[in-house]
Amino acid sequence: MNQPETQLDSQVTVVITVPFVPIFADAKLTRERGESAIRTFSNTLQQARHILPDGEIIGVLEQKIENQTATDGIRQLLLSEKCQLCWCDEFETVGRWYRGIRKAFDNNPGCSSVLLLPGDIEKIGDQHKFEQGLRRMITETNMSTLTVGDYTSTDPFKEQFDSCLAHPLLERTFPQSWPAIEKAGVRKVRSEYFCIGSNVFKTFLHEGWRWLPFDITMLLMHTAVSNSHLKLRRVDLGEITDTPTRNVDAATQQIVRFAFQLWFNGQSTITEADLAARKAAQNKLLAEYGSVTSRAIADLLHLVKE
Repeated sequence: MNQPETQLDSQVTVVITVPFVPIFADAKLTRERGESAIRTFSNTLQQARHILPDGEIIGVLEQKIENQTATDGIRQLLLSEKCQLCWCDEFETVGRWYRGIRKAFDNNPGCSSVLLLPGDIEKIGDQHKFEQGLRRMITETNMSTLTVGDYTSTDPFKEQFDSCLAHPLLERTFPQSWPAIEKAGVRKVRSEYFCIGSNVFKTFLHEGWRWLPFDITMLLMHTAVSNSHLKLRRVDLGEITDTPTRNVDAATQQIVRFAFQLWFNGQSTITEADLAARKAAQNKLLAEYGSVTSRAIADLLHLVKE
């Protein structure tokens, strides 16, 4: 690969989350899936090292061994690139995001921002556009900025999830901040690509939001646009191929958990002192989610049925 075109901020840490790789009854299939995960993760790691040749990179791994082949191979890749290892006990990917981001800021007080990358990118549509997008995310993010990497997916379910479900629910839950998020042009409100400034992270935690193991990007965006000292940016990364949603049960789980997280976090905006108002607001939210979710299920599940 050619050397980077510009010198990027050395105070940026890259966090790459290692994907969950299951164990199968068939030992051969387990090994093949593990080897495939290693190759995919290696591509992401090379991207990160190419962009920040001397930068800090943290790989987040599950300490309870899943697929031994994948775990051992990815661990060796990280060590060979002189990356930090962050072992955690988090089954859900978003929980691993938190551990990696927290480690980046806690270990280096001078770290101004963290670039998050998933370790299971299967295929990039336009490699140059993708790499330039990552560079922009780094250069345009300071301590008080959240820059979201937006993209189009080759999976029809994931592509329509946002317009059918995510956007309507966000508009209902955060009516004051949604216009600013919409104005920023972010389509993938659940994006796994973002560069988060240290002040955004601190503000998010200070405001008492729950870092649930679901879809946290939307709440980070809400934090960025609802605080005057913070800013939200969007960068287009082009088309990305990730694991398709082919199972109806998996699609239903995504729908339900998304609505649940918004409802659960929305309760923090309701005062504890006014129990009657809290109950009324809770019932209202549930009623609204019910109507939106029922329509979303009808629109989305047919995309994943055989």
